[in-house]
Amino acid sequence: MQSVTFSLVLFVAGVSTLRDSPSSTDAETRTDGIVGDWASGVRETEWGEMIIEMSFRKDGRFEYRMRPVPPNRGGTITAGASYSLKENGELTITVLDKTKRWQADVRSESLVIHYGDEPPLRLTRKSR
Repeated sequence: MQSVTFSLVLFVAGVSTLRDSPSSTDAETRTDGIVGDWASGVRETEWGEMIIEMSFRKDGRFEYRMRPVPPNRGGTITAGASYSLKENGELTITVLDKTKRWQADVRSESLVIHYGDEPPLRLTRKSR
């Protein structure tokens, strides 16, 4: 399993290393380009092959899902949180009162999330 996937699952589940909430001096928040539903290709994880799906809502809600491939192989892992995306591409995910920051590159049909030294997570916009 690629650790970038595992890091996000653990964080959204609320059990990874966390950092304080963003300050009011952070860059302006924007959400327009990231709003919508995104999916990865099939990725190998410790639970077998999965597709990662992320949904970013206009109101700042975020949902993360890992769906097994094939679908009848097991249950879907789902978690919710809130998010913000700054002008500089900083993606902030907040679970309860804990916050984690990553770098996001949003294009019209692709989203790449960078997690420090981990391989980037690449997603494409799902059909509307």
